[in-house]
Amino acid sequence: FWLLFAHPDLVETARHGYILIRSTLDGNFLGFFEDTFQRTYGYVYTNAAHYNILMYVLYAVWQLPLYLLEQLFGFACSDLVLTLWCKAIGIGFYLGCGFVLRRLAQLAGCEPATSQWVPLLFWLNPISFFTTVIMGQYDSICLFFLLLSLVFYLQNRLTAFSLMMGVGMVFKFFPLFVLLPLLLLAEKRPLRLVWHGICSLWL
Repeated sequence: FWLLFAHPDLVETARHGYILIRSTLDGNFLGFFEDTFQRTYGYVYTNAAHYNILMYVLYAVWQLPLYLLEQLFGFACSDLVLTLWCKAIGIGFYLGCGFVLRRLAQLAGCEPATSQWVPLLFWLNPISFFTTVIMGQYDSICLFFLLLSLVFYLQNRLTAFSLMMGVGMVFKFFPLFVLLPLLLLAEKRPLRLVWHGICSLWL
């Protein structure tokens, strides 16, 4: 399924990662967003970048081998190659979500024999499988950090919980809707609530 399906929307984020590499090597890291807006490097399938810069840093680092091959041998990677290569990011975090869910099941009191099945329950869920493995969506990045933050929450490590939620919010904003009610449930001191709120905004 990874190799047989290539949703074209992923090409845009992949190209933005490439533009970040080129902007950085041209000494214009801080001008990356303007470069995408003005189509400085001429990619047709590229709108202006609108995610947090760390999303594009992740994609740029992942694409460095392709970029180096392109520079060494003079051929440009096709959109299909870029799509399949960059699907690996979302799929990697998707697999990680399964393992974190297993840990959550253990913390919730599931017996070891039962919790071993939890990753498969997530990985083979038709909705999560379709959106990540087939379409190549990358909500799994945010979801991974959200689930990891819940591990810290169940261990009563609220600062680590808030910091990890902050990582998740870099990629998508929906952890905010989990962060606020859980903090209010766990902490009633106003200054500590403010502290955890600040921790969640560290990125």
